[in-house]
Amino acid sequence: MSRLALLILATACRPDEPADDSAAPTGPDLSEVLGADEARAGVVEDDTALFGGIDAEGRAGDVKIYNDRAAFIIQGVRDGSFLFRQGGGVIDADRVRDAAAPGYDFVDEWVVATGPMRIMDPETVAVVDDGSGGGPATVHVEGPESPIDYLTGAFESDDLIPDTGVWFSTDFTLEPGTPLMRVTTTYTATEQDVSLQPGDIIFGSKELGQTWTPGLGLSEEVPDTYPFVAFVGRRNEGVVGVFGTDDSGYGEDASVAALAGLLAISPAYGERVELLRGESHTVERYYGVGRDLAELTDAWLTALGADTEEVSGTVEAPDGPVAGARVTVLVDGAPFTLAFTREDGSFSALVPAGAEVGYVADGRGRGIFPDLPSGYGAYSPYTTEAAQQAALASYAGDGDLPVQAAGRGVSAADDPLTLAEPGTLVLHAADGLPFEARLSASGLSEAEEGLAQDHPQGYAALAWARDGAVELPLEPGSYSLLVHRGPTWEIQQQDLEVAAGEELTVEVDLSRSVAPEGWLTADPHVHAAPSPDSSITMEERLVVAAGTGVQLQFGTDHDHIVDYSPLLAPLGLDGVMHTITATEFSPVKRGHVNCYPLHADPTKPNGGALRWWLPEERVQTTQEEFDRMAEVMPDALFQVNHPLSGLASLAGWSPGEIAHGDYWTEDFDVIEVNNGGGHAEETELYLDLVSRGIVVAPVSVSDSHKHLSSSPGFNITWIHVGEDDPAAVTDDAIVEALTAHATVASTGPFLDLSIEPGSTVVGPQTLDVRALTPSWFSVDRLTLVQNNEAVETVEGDSATFTLDPDEDALYVVVAEGDAPMSPVNGLRPWALSAAILVDADGDGWSPPLPPLVVDP
Repeated sequence: MSRLALLILATACRPDEPADDSAAPTGPDLSEVLGADEARAGVVEDDTALFGGIDAEGRAGDVKIYNDRAAFIIQGVRDGSFLFRQGGGVIDADRVRDAAAPGYDFVDEWVVATGPMRIMDPETVAVVDDGSGGGPATVHVEGPESPIDYLTGAFESDDLIPDTGVWFSTDFTLEPGTPLMRVTTTYTATEQDVSLQPGDIIFGSKELGQTWTPGLGLSEEVPDTYPFVAFVGRRNEGVVGVFGTDDSGYGEDASVAALAGLLAISPAYGERVELLRGESHTVERYYGVGRDLAELTDAWLTALGADTEEVSGTVEAPDGPVAGARVTVLVDGAPFTLAFTREDGSFSALVPAGAEVGYVADGRGRGIFPDLPSGYGAYSPYTTEAAQQAALASYAGDGDLPVQAAGRGVSAADDPLTLAEPGTLVLHAADGLPFEARLSASGLSEAEEGLAQDHPQGYAALAWARDGAVELPLEPGSYSLLVHRGPTWEIQQQDLEVAAGEELTVEVDLSRSVAPEGWLTADPHVHAAPSPDSSITMEERLVVAAGTGVQLQFGTDHDHIVDYSPLLAPLGLDGVMHTITATEFSPVKRGHVNCYPLHADPTKPNGGALRWWLPEERVQTTQEEFDRMAEVMPDALFQVNHPLSGLASLAGWSPGEIAHGDYWTEDFDVIEVNNGGGHAEETELYLDLVSRGIVVAPVSVSDSHKHLSSSPGFNITWIHVGEDDPAAVTDDAIVEALTAHATVASTGPFLDLSIEPGSTVVGPQTLDVRALTPSWFSVDRLTLVQNNEAVETVEGDSATFTLDPDEDALYVVVAEGDAPMSPVNGLRPWALSAAILVDADGDGWSPPLPPLVVDP
């Protein structure tokens, strides 16, 4: 078939121009295993051509280009998931693996861009040469510039990124036998003179990868210029990168750099170019996918025709060669590339000829042990069913990842290819229930910044057990062990000596201290992989929740509707947890709102979430926005998140008044009174609202984006669902309880009240209160608040209050502890009951304060 015929037949159609499937040609078999002398490209016709991974989202109609080493999926002209709807860019990338492997794509988006803040909106995504005749395969993409909708939507301004009339034309060309795909883009100024900065952006999976730049390695600092930028898998999943074809070097675009601290972004922007109307500028570079960075830099140096020499070595330890170690290859004292050692401990890399070469070996690993096999495949809600099943099956097997060295520390400067022999710590709980373990240590081997993975959140190691047992390799040394299950259980602490080559077993014996009948613990705001700013996978989020005692898990990822429930049974957690499908609707200028329960539709972008940033979803007022949410999610509850850095502050709330009515609504059901440990001003807001007739359920949440951040399991909400078994709870029961405001917002304690929180009663009433905690932290006082003023404080953890107002009133009880909940966290114990509404004279409850004054 001719190149022109392929171009015509393979051009993707827009949604309003559906292809005639009955007449569609049969393209090449894109699931075929290729030889070293083959490359192939074609339009994906069935799921067997696709691969999995945490960010996999390819589907039929997209274009696959691959050889025997690397595979890329280029999004067709369709609406896409994650931040960018536009097609024409790489959305999935992985090295070629065994057909039964789950796949390990960890690329959210990989886009051709021009600064500031413009990408392409393709009109054509076409196969120019499918490679079947021998030689390279080529895919052609072209179209006009488009603003990054997420940014224009965030600022609610189409004028933020004016259209300058630049036309993009890109060819993706993959030769046989190489992990590098040549990418050639021509930018043409079609309407006016323009100043542009051509570039590429890898938006990676923050939970699975880290940016690596030559000269700095894994350091978060960014050099002024760099010849390439890579994104390296934290578990040795692989590496992707952008590599230049000349010595001009790359840098950051300021608009993208502003997002780098929030998202996992690896930018590669070239020098600024000034184009007169009608002029064009062409840029060539390579996109690479490899087993390790050394594979890619080897291919890159070879493609450049550089004068090189090969260096090699073997990483050893007292117990033999070390597989899966990470070796930073230093050229003239600075990081040049990164190699993962093979099964026999060996590695090799090309370096510039004549360079002074050194090494640093890292055998520390992530230091995170979620009780899953080392090769487990990260689950994607948007990939094919086959890839999802392969990921789920990998929880009981070894997957297809190389072993990553762990517990071996980092090498010494005078012996750079020698690591320690680890010891093994086995933690076992006879009751078979999940738990969390934290290990602290001092005196472990260290490396300079950027040359080894950091210790996890200040600890030597973190571990979670799914079924009462977890095993972890540790660098020999002295450790302090903390094991816990959240604020309803006792804790266990002890000091350990871990010896090289030896196994140490510790029996974990934790007893439950707080188990109120009919109440379950919930975290109604928490994040994992679908959130682009999260650093934890969906699997790990569930394991962490179970280990810290969370029984009702809300999957509130930013602007994604994701169902976590398919993971529960394969992880063995279906007996200890119930998941609620949800989303965090996250417009920047109008505040974040959790919506639940929902139904995820993986056939729609972002699972069917309402994408507020698109021009067609733009609103003028927050009330209009909530009306639209109610239209799209008619059965959902709406929860206002961190209101004093969200809805309430944006609306200019002060007690009794809203200064900016266009940014306000009262159409919500739940409000956060504690987010990650901050609650004083949020409590004042809650009391003001209820006192004025806006009666909603108060909740406490972690809003955690990492394994330990914001203390998941401790910033929780107790919900009275009338059931002790989380596996037996239904979404309807949760909605019913929240609608009845039957909650206790907590950082630690549970408040046992003789009158159910959220209820309406006729006065006078006697209220008996007990604050329940395990023995390792305590409540020092209980305070009764009437309307918005504290009226009585009792020292201790129990009290009896009289509710006898002269007129209708609301009452809440606040529990406080003076000492932090050490050693688990530095938060002080706190809890707040939902308001009890007291009808003073039996004629129905009326708000004690007048309605909010809402200024236009």
